[in-house]
Amino acid sequence: MRRRRCGASSPEHLPAVAAASALTERQQEHGGWEADAWERAAERVRGRHPEEVEALTDSLAAPAYEPLTPDEHAELAGLLEPLARAVSRELPYPNAMGLPPPC
Repeated sequence: MRRRRCGASSPEHLPAVAAASALTERQQEHGGWEADAWERAAERVRGRHPEEVEALTDSLAAPAYEPLTPDEHAELAGLLEPLARAVSRELPYPNAMGLPPPC
């Protein structure tokens, strides 16, 4: 399975994150990626730092939030925070998404 949006294709960010967190096998498995697709994506991001790939995914997501005013941004964050906290209590650490434990 491969999804392409805005010039980036999934799972390009995952191998970079996985390399930094040693979760490659679990991330690939839980993402449903075939080994050859995973390796091709890994080749495209080889040599990039996870922060660079994260910045790319952030920039690709940003247009969805551009129509919001600063007050709407704050309201959305406030509405999502309880959900994020509830979900984070249910996740194992380390996890297949590479997410750190909540602070």
